[in-house]
Amino acid sequence: MQRYDRLREILRLDPDHDFLAIHRLTATYEFPWDFARAQELALFRTYAVPAIGRLLAETAEFTDRAQRRYDDTVLLLDAVLEHGFDSDTARTAIRRVNQMHRSYDIGNEDMRYVLCTFVVIPARWLDAYGWRPLTHHERRACANYYATLELMASWYPAPLAPAVRALGLSLFDEPLLAALRYERPHPRVRGLFRGALWLRGRAVRLLPPRATPHYARQNPEVKGYPDGYDVGELGTFPVPGRGGCPVPHPRRPAGADAQPPT
Repeated sequence: MQRYDRLREILRLDPDHDFLAIHRLTATYEFPWDFARAQELALFRTYAVPAIGRLLAETAEFTDRAQRRYDDTVLLLDAVLEHGFDSDTARTAIRRVNQMHRSYDIGNEDMRYVLCTFVVIPARWLDAYGWRPLTHHERRACANYYATLELMASWYPAPLAPAVRALGLSLFDEPLLAALRYERPHPRVRGLFRGALWLRGRAVRLLPPRATPHYARQNPEVKGYPDGYDVGELGTFPVPGRGGCPVPHPRRPAGADAQPPT
């Protein structure tokens, strides 16, 4: 397979009907690393919304249990992408998301904003740092996909945490830095880091295309479930003893080399 063969495959599909297939090819073959980083950045943008930030502070989910909440979020989203909307696994994941959010007074505008970040931020990231930008075809498919679906420093050795934090802040724009009251990164650090990401994109362009898909459950940052997980058990259960899914599901594999159960 040549470098742009998969893009030609994507462009043969209909973004209004084949949006799942297009988004799966884009996110798991063309840009798995970039989508993971962009979605992390998208989550930061949601924290800057007063209502969302207040709720997270009150529940302590992103202060006391940040790694677990990160893992649950990406694994629930990943279950839908990997298995498709009609699968039992995806239905369980969507049910879990709805159960969690229904327990709190969250406005529809905030819900829509979060979904929009999952569409807009990856597109902006790839425009700046990808080995190629997203096509209009892929942007439309991504928007259709999410309309249907209606901590970073802790992942690295402790001595590197200050550097990782500084590099992470280099990706934030001025309004986001102000909203979260973070210090401004040094312009030189920001320029060097963004330049390095741009160079990475140019280097990836020269590599052969991926032969196998890469899903979020295979990312090293997802480390809260070393023995695997049941999609129906992911997320929070605000009412003790209630929640979950009555349909048993096989435990999903953990680790980059694991294969889904058949």
